[in-house]
Amino acid sequence: MCGIAGLLRPQNATVDDREVRAMLDHIAHRGPDGRGTCVDREVGLGHVRLSILDLSTAAAQPMASHDDRFVLTYNGEVFNFRKLRQRLEERGMAFRSTGDTEVLLELLAAFGPADVLPQIEGFFAFGLWDRRERTLLLARDRYGIKPLYYRCDPDGSVRFASEMRPLLDAGTPADPVGVTGALLGHGLVAGEQTVFRGVRSLLPGQWILFGPGGARTTGRFFDVLDYVDPALHAELAAAPEAEVTARLDAAMTESIDYRLVSDAPVACLVSGGIDSSLIAKLAAARSQNLGLFHADVEHNSERPWAEALARAVGLPLQTVTMSNQDFLDHLPITTRHAEIPLIYHANSVPFLLVSRRVGEQGFKVVLTGEGSDEFFLGYPMLAIRRYLRWLGGIGSGLQRGLHALFPRGGRLLWPKQTDAAEAQLMQLVDRFATQTNDAEFTARTAHLRGARDRELTIASLHLLRGHLTTLLHRNDRLGMAASIESRFPFLGRTLARLAVNLPARYKIRLVPRFYNVRHPFHMDKWAVRWLAGKHLEPALVRRPKKGFPIALARRVAIAAGLFDGGWTADWFDLPRAVVQDLPRQVDRGFLFSLLLLEVWGRVMCRQEPPDQVRELLRQHVRLA
Repeated sequence: MCGIAGLLRPQNATVDDREVRAMLDHIAHRGPDGRGTCVDREVGLGHVRLSILDLSTAAAQPMASHDDRFVLTYNGEVFNFRKLRQRLEERGMAFRSTGDTEVLLELLAAFGPADVLPQIEGFFAFGLWDRRERTLLLARDRYGIKPLYYRCDPDGSVRFASEMRPLLDAGTPADPVGVTGALLGHGLVAGEQTVFRGVRSLLPGQWILFGPGGARTTGRFFDVLDYVDPALHAELAAAPEAEVTARLDAAMTESIDYRLVSDAPVACLVSGGIDSSLIAKLAAARSQNLGLFHADVEHNSERPWAEALARAVGLPLQTVTMSNQDFLDHLPITTRHAEIPLIYHANSVPFLLVSRRVGEQGFKVVLTGEGSDEFFLGYPMLAIRRYLRWLGGIGSGLQRGLHALFPRGGRLLWPKQTDAAEAQLMQLVDRFATQTNDAEFTARTAHLRGARDRELTIASLHLLRGHLTTLLHRNDRLGMAASIESRFPFLGRTLARLAVNLPARYKIRLVPRFYNVRHPFHMDKWAVRWLAGKHLEPALVRRPKKGFPIALARRVAIAAGLFDGGWTADWFDLPRAVVQDLPRQVDRGFLFSLLLLEVWGRVMCRQEPPDQVRELLRQHVRLA
């Protein structure tokens, strides 16, 4: 787990080592345990190291292959590296190190990326330089757990890095589509475009090969659609329930075992919810000195559940409490590390605070529950979606009556409809990706005969290709801000293949009790709850999903002075009279979104110090 950066010039130019080191200065937090560079005429590779596998200098990077042809700068973990290493040892390869970096490098040198990358259990982003062919290969893991950005400059140079800041020149403009997308509620990290003009992101499962003379080749070694397997679905549909659940149990155990592979201490982030509780219970049975950490958020505390989990596994719980003032104070530095406006995930601040505590206690790796809701469908709307269609014909008068009696239920059953113009704008900002995905997903799920199976499988694929990438971005950036690596057991390859192809009854199931006010008589994530029921106390299994909400917009008063002379006013070219009247002109929720945008514009576009922006918030934002 590390940070990488590099620079490729046209063949008649050379790279200065100082250029690469300057790029690494921006991502030093990603790798406090070591730093290295390699310059070979027109290419320069850089690496900052967080030592997790093979803590010795033998695993330092950039690393050259045994024949010195290839040089690798790599960020990630290959959990099955010992198994893959055997393939090379059978060919007589002698290794200098005991970690995964050398294994990945020599595998790529011997067999090529098309053979190697699909075999990896883990995550990665890397740059591989071929001294003989003078080519640079960039690649990113199947989920996009590890970030990788690049930009192609007018002079033919290519720059790449784990974060965007090493690629930003003075005055690099923000992207209007990205800014608009942020305000419309888009996650901003699922596609190639970013919030800065000219800066691009590799897609999950994508590789790009840059060759001499500006040649460029792009391909994908994986897409979430590759998990769709008609034969496996038919097999699971016909198998007895006991067999299916046993396979899920074994896959979950395998995934946990892989993600405990580490020469550095491992911890779990536990919310008190079912996903992190299950991970913690299984991990505690397999790892000594496992740490447990919890973020206790003011007005949204789940601490009693996390404490119950700690008692159940017999381990101490370390808790970080976040007040509303803590949120505001840490918002600028959190935004700087996230590099995007925090409108989609305003709850990012607690992740930074708890990650810092993890690092302070000597841990370098944390296990978290991301992926469970996306694979097994833990979102309330999905449980009752089919009933919404039945209720769509109810008259407006009855709808208003039910809204008055049950406000939360009414909003869930009849959400506010977006008008045509706004819907078209959202499609434009999304670059019609949702419609493209719909067409692909429909075609690939044609083998599913049941409408319910098809609908829920498509919903899961949408979440995996979109929403999941935003969660992984949040965990990577705010964990690495504190030099902490995040690992995700629910993303194991075997478990993922099973989950995508499970019949609908293993995800959402009718139950004979009023299970949850948001989806009565329906149990979400049935398979996960079955697994948890085997390993956890009943009270932890039955509790409904709460999520990780931040509802600060209703608890703050934002003065117009925050925007006076600010980035938002400049971006929208707002007259000073309009700025002064802004708090009275816009909805509270949207005003809070503008606050989040203002913070981003100041720390990322204007490069104002986060401490300076924090003081500005203290002057103009009052807690109710």
